[in-house]
Amino acid sequence: MVTPHKPIDQEAYRERLEQLRVEHLRRIDSGAIAEDDDPDATEGPRVTHDAGDLSIYELADSERLADADRATLELRNIDQALGRLRRGEYGRCIDCAEDMPAARLTLVPTATRCITCQEMYDERHMSGAHHSRL
Repeated sequence: MVTPHKPIDQEAYRERLEQLRVEHLRRIDSGAIAEDDDPDATEGPRVTHDAGDLSIYELADSERLADADRATLELRNIDQALGRLRRGEYGRCIDCAEDMPAARLTLVPTATRCITCQEMYDERHMSGAHHSRL
């Protein structure tokens, strides 16, 4: 038997998701701005012939791109969560259709599955190698 959960405060979750959205947009923008505003970020590799300097610039670029990719993915998840809120589907597991506890949504506001379904999903799709924290 499933224990009923206290109804979630949808407005509070909407505000939290909007706040996260702004933070991720800033992360994406700050990476692009930092690259545009820092002449060393773009000019350095062209000016230097030192392999060590070049590898540091390449590593910094790689880290900046990876961070932007993570922020973009999270932004997509946030937008999908906001869509679920608008449709009245937020907080409901996409697999078992049960309501998720508020504690789960507080920890992972973009969660689409309850913990039990997420663990089963991870086992099926991750071959036990890496488990998602969603």
